[in-house]
Amino acid sequence: MRTEETSRRHGDVTLPVTRERGVLLCRKGGGADLLVDASLILAGGRRYGLMGRNGCGKTTLLTALASRELGGIDGGVPKNMSMLLVRQEIMGNDLSAVDTVLKSDVKREGVKRWIEYIESELTKLDNPNADSEETEPKESDAPALSKGKQKLKDRKKNKAVASVVKKSAAKSNTMSNEEADEKRKRLNVKLTNAYERLARIEQEEGDPEPRARKVLFGLGFTTPEMQNKPTKELSGGWRMRVSLSCALFANPALLLLDEPTNHLDLEAVLWLEKYLTTQFKGTLVVVSHDRHFLNEIVTDVVHFHQGKLTTYRGDINNFTAVREENKKRQIRLYEQQEAKRAHLQKYIDLHAQAGENGVKAARQRKSRMKKLDKLGVIAQEGKKFKASYDGEAEEIEEYVEDEEVVLDFPDPGGFDGDIVRMELMSFGYTPDNLLLQNVDLSIGLDSRVALLGRNGCGKSTLIKVIVGALQANKGKVSINGRAKIEYLAQHQLEQLDPDGTPMSTMLERYPGDRGNTHMMELRRYLAGFGLGGDELPKQKINTMSGGQKCRLCLAAAMYRKPHLLILDVSVVSRNSAFAIVHLSYMATAYLSDDIATATEALIEAIKDFQGGVLLVSHDQHLLTSVCKDLYVVEKGNVEVLRHGNSNADSFNQYKKDVIAGRR
Repeated sequence: MRTEETSRRHGDVTLPVTRERGVLLCRKGGGADLLVDASLILAGGRRYGLMGRNGCGKTTLLTALASRELGGIDGGVPKNMSMLLVRQEIMGNDLSAVDTVLKSDVKREGVKRWIEYIESELTKLDNPNADSEETEPKESDAPALSKGKQKLKDRKKNKAVASVVKKSAAKSNTMSNEEADEKRKRLNVKLTNAYERLARIEQEEGDPEPRARKVLFGLGFTTPEMQNKPTKELSGGWRMRVSLSCALFANPALLLLDEPTNHLDLEAVLWLEKYLTTQFKGTLVVVSHDRHFLNEIVTDVVHFHQGKLTTYRGDINNFTAVREENKKRQIRLYEQQEAKRAHLQKYIDLHAQAGENGVKAARQRKSRMKKLDKLGVIAQEGKKFKASYDGEAEEIEEYVEDEEVVLDFPDPGGFDGDIVRMELMSFGYTPDNLLLQNVDLSIGLDSRVALLGRNGCGKSTLIKVIVGALQANKGKVSINGRAKIEYLAQHQLEQLDPDGTPMSTMLERYPGDRGNTHMMELRRYLAGFGLGGDELPKQKINTMSGGQKCRLCLAAAMYRKPHLLILDVSVVSRNSAFAIVHLSYMATAYLSDDIATATEALIEAIKDFQGGVLLVSHDQHLLTSVCKDLYVVEKGNVEVLRHGNSNADSFNQYKKDVIAGRR
């Protein structure tokens, strides 16, 4: 394998998950198989970012790995290898968040279950008439790491074991006193060994509860009350955080994360970055649309592109640079190939038209035709090799550019003065319990403001006061009567009519006179958001991709030419089709299927926009690229960050404070 990159086709996937042992995974070709003739090496202790266009199969690949469905004649994922996929929230029940995390300690819980089983067997010996269908666990028993086939298999196995135990219980009724004493003696030895093993675990690892609470705290459960709350009382987003906490606490050999930052605020994302890079020692594979998050944690990038898997050493920045070089090389080699092809074809055609049928001319034409057949037999680094190595020649393919995303925000027109101005504003749902106190804030046409702070600190409340949905208890709030304010949040995406179309959505909101002129105007406008052409404007929304739906929401919001655009990303949810995150984060995640293209498209659109922008987002690259002013909402106060010479300096200082626990 080359140090810089390794290119493979879809199919055999080699995963050395630890330095001591590797595994081989493969999936046969045919139909819509995810991988065909592909291999992938995951080295122990390294952290991989799995990147590619939406729909290429990243999540499917993670799911297949976690369920151990991929396997070939040379092996599969070792059964004794611990592996976890974090993709869905846990089911809510009466267990508290901290107890749920403690239950994910595979080793400790396995020994406890073994002790419970032995003690139940001893109880049955003392009370032979007791009936039990308890199945015998092994010391290595652990919570199921995957569902589906494995779950069905476990049910069948448990049913069979229950039958054996039941028969054994029946036999115990006729067991002699000597046999019972002998069995009791054996069980007591096992029980002693189990307690000794549990004591060793306690001695080596200490009390697990502080560590469990530390992980929960890092992911936003900042009070004992939150940590002790039953999971059935938590929202889906908070249950997702519990699920992630369980995986980090369990510390598997291979950890698979699918969009782990979707339900996290910026502070939790920063904590997760530090934890994965300093505390987690296993192998990590992560799918995320958050470029900065990936850049901070990954040691390698696996790129899913046009039916190929390519591994790049280094972070996202290195991946982008190497990919750009590969693109230039491929374009150069393709142009050379096509120029040579045209030259050879011209020679063959000219001599054929001249009717040169002599032996020498025929040999020359045949020689040129052989050269034409061998065109394209060039390695990716530009070196030639013989066609006989692989049989038929493989041509260099023309480089296909990813779809470019261009967002065109309309000019709202200017006016003098602020759009919104707050002076010593205070708000609370009751006068004696103020959520925000003495806030001073002004937003104009040239403002690029970011609100930072943990979930629940009051960012969304402040936004509702800005848009006039809530009235301040004290102080002054001035909203320019001529200003149009557009507030975008994730619920607008969820409220799209699945049976509607982009045109019907726009017409419902902006009916106009419904004449041809208005219809043509809407079509041209939608084209500015990547929804043009003959088919897309009339395509059913339930058949559109996440990116197309997001662009439709942006188009609908920007059509009225707002003077202030508010992108609120403080609440997230997930439906059965795909992760729905707030609009500003979705803009970077779903506007395009390429992470860099999407982010840069939104950044350029905001920079060119002639109105004001207020962002609540955990996308660090977006925040530092466009926002001039950073405000932190904390303990009822709204504080502007002033550190160093730029907002990047201010943001970096804020990150340090969060990671150090000072915020």
